[in-house]
Amino acid sequence: MNHQECFGSNGSSRATFARIYESARRKIARALVETREIRSVFGNAMLDKSWFICENCHARFTMPLSVQQQECPLCKTNQIQHIRNAK
Repeated sequence: MNHQECFGSNGSSRATFARIYESARRKIARALVETREIRSVFGNAMLDKSWFICENCHARFTMPLSVQQQECPLCKTNQIQHIRNAK
């Protein structure tokens, strides 16, 4: 999604969206440099339907539905579980 699509979809002006985006970018960069905690709050976000969690290493990942052999990309186990959106 590009800037034009984003600010149009959330009802804000281009300038407001640019300020929000720049503020978020600076906060993330500062947290990475200063090794601070980054928290993610989902709110009204929708997750893709193809997300999985590994029961072995607890990694969360996505993969295309066309992939035949489903395994964790980190530990290569096939003990993975599909994450369903709670509605």
